[in-house]
Amino acid sequence: MNSTDFLIKIENLKFQYDKKQVSLDIENLVFQKNKIITLLGPSGSGKTTFLNLLIGFLKPKEGKILINEDPEFSNFGFIMQDNNLYEEISVFKNVYLSAKNSSRWKSETRFNFWSEVKNKFFASNLKQKQVQNLDNDFENYKKKCIHIEKHQVLYSKLLYLHILSKLLVLSFKNKSLFLFLLKNNYLYKFFKKSFLPIAKKLQIEEIINKKASNISGGQKQRVAFAKAIIKNTKLIFMDEPFAALDAKIKESTINWLEKIKNEFDLSIILVTHDQTDALKISDQITVMNQGKIMQFGSAEELYNNPTNLFVAKFLGFPEINYLKTENDIDFYVRSNKILVSSQEKEGYLPFKIQSKKLVGESILYKLISINSTKATNLEFLQTINFEVNSIVYLKIKDEDILKFDALGQRVR
Repeated sequence: MNSTDFLIKIENLKFQYDKKQVSLDIENLVFQKNKIITLLGPSGSGKTTFLNLLIGFLKPKEGKILINEDPEFSNFGFIMQDNNLYEEISVFKNVYLSAKNSSRWKSETRFNFWSEVKNKFFASNLKQKQVQNLDNDFENYKKKCIHIEKHQVLYSKLLYLHILSKLLVLSFKNKSLFLFLLKNNYLYKFFKKSFLPIAKKLQIEEIINKKASNISGGQKQRVAFAKAIIKNTKLIFMDEPFAALDAKIKESTINWLEKIKNEFDLSIILVTHDQTDALKISDQITVMNQGKIMQFGSAEELYNNPTNLFVAKFLGFPEINYLKTENDIDFYVRSNKILVSSQEKEGYLPFKIQSKKLVGESILYKLISINSTKATNLEFLQTINFEVNSIVYLKIKDEDILKFDALGQRVR
């Protein structure tokens, strides 16, 4: 794999909160760029610990986490469940403050401002030594701020003040330049110029002057994305992003997230415990349990070809149906693979409907086999309406049966 193809590589990663128990143990894993990747698992599976390791809040005890060296991934965004907005100020000010607190954004804005100054006042004299020196200084300053650490922030500020002093010396010889520097609130101007198109794409342009306390949960999430995107962030981490949203807003947010991922060329890694959300939104899913990766792949791959019984049971609603055990091999089938008929047919077996429940636009049926030496209980979703206690006829094709050994591993 080419070094530019991956987003994150995991190599023999181990982490533990105490000496008694390993909390996370991942051998090798590669996340690709420009995907929505979900860390999915039940409570206590290790998904939040894994997210905190990827972000850098926790440090591995062993192994490596390698993030693509492209500068666009060095400045990532982290969107928490509560979206972390200042409630009593406007959406516009929330995003502006976030941008102003970013050394990288300020360095890029200052570099763009210098380009404007250079073109406006020195277009005919670009070879002047002082202008060339400032060119080099701004380029160096911008590079320093790409991978800036906390202990380097003061140095970057001093470096910029040094550059600014040189620019002021030049302005003393040019009254128009001096007045331009004196009156120009360039950070605000460049922010507004870049933010308004982003706000339009994120569909928040009509709420930018509202206080954060007066907007909905779905809108707050979009504002949180604006805070990341304004800083040219290409990698975004999200922790339980849909947990606080009602069903209707959640559905629209999932559709919107896929759209803006493509619009802004984003890579998104999110944590959720809800397998339905994960199946809807993910390009790739990492199913976790007890600190280990149970399976990694596309939603379709994990649903149709689970490598173990844990993944087979955890993904899909209703849960996969147990059929029988033969020679220590357990037989299961997905409910969507069950063929149903209201009439007797060759190869179909009779089942009695015990109960039914409306689930959205479908009906969840519970059935029990009849005319069989051993009762088999099944659940499946159907859009067809059958009466409780009525008899229906079911067929399961051999190729649709999933088999697992005594350890829960898939048997082909």
